[in-house]
Amino acid sequence: MITKRQFLQSGVVGTLAASVPALANGFANGLVSVPGDVTRVLHDTRFPASKALAGSVFMARNVSPVTGDLTSLWRDTLMGSWQQQAITAGITGDDVLFCLTQFSRDYRLRVHWQTEVSPAQPDRNIPALVAWLIAPASQSTNIMNEVIS
Repeated sequence: MITKRQFLQSGVVGTLAASVPALANGFANGLVSVPGDVTRVLHDTRFPASKALAGSVFMARNVSPVTGDLTSLWRDTLMGSWQQQAITAGITGDDVLFCLTQFSRDYRLRVHWQTEVSPAQPDRNIPALVAWLIAPASQSTNIMNEVIS
């Protein structure tokens, strides 16, 4: 017998799986493409589909997991690359993106693009899953031209 939890999980995974082709062909149903100079991609381990989506959308890029606490990822990986103005993308919870947005300001980076992949489920304490791109603020016009092409 299928439990309510299994039914809900299969619905979420099915919805995300249906999103993979649209994301892989350029986010937002093909309207958005991924800039070629993304140096790192983050995926959120709380979302089973996040790693698959990150791998299919950002194929030959460095993929790093976000495991709840950003401290070691920040210290060991992101801080150094952001000092070099590296472009980072991800498919994570919106709570993770909020923290990264705050950190990015210290390195003159900003969120150039984000879209919700799946909505938040407040009754289950699950944040929204979002796809996003953080890049140097000075590259605003170049990034948006590449993203929207």
